[in-house]
Amino acid sequence: MMSKPITQMQALELLRNTMKEIENWRVLFAFKRMKLKHMREPTVNLMRACLAVHQHGLPVTTNLVGAMLEAQGRARTTLHSRLHALGDKHCLVLKRMGNTGRGSPYEWVVDPVFLEAYR
Repeated sequence: MMSKPITQMQALELLRNTMKEIENWRVLFAFKRMKLKHMREPTVNLMRACLAVHQHGLPVTTNLVGAMLEAQGRARTTLHSRLHALGDKHCLVLKRMGNTGRGSPYEWVVDPVFLEAYR
């Protein structure tokens, strides 16, 4: 018997539930082990969203994380900058893609350095 494919809303709810299971203190301690200072709650929540996406084997994109965090308009632009900032801090790695034209979404993966500190 074939199972029905899940809808986009069900997939987002699954990702949000996975994100809720990731505890703030574990992410904060990973940041601390990496000697990152002044990491605020929005950054911790963003990293929790990235970890949830990573746990499901999906690439981290602005659109996906924005939908999870229900970011709209200017928040999406800020989100893009915050993802790049996490890349600068060795929490995410920007994937290089072949034929990327203007408007192609960027994709990140969780950096192994962060994953080691998170474990």
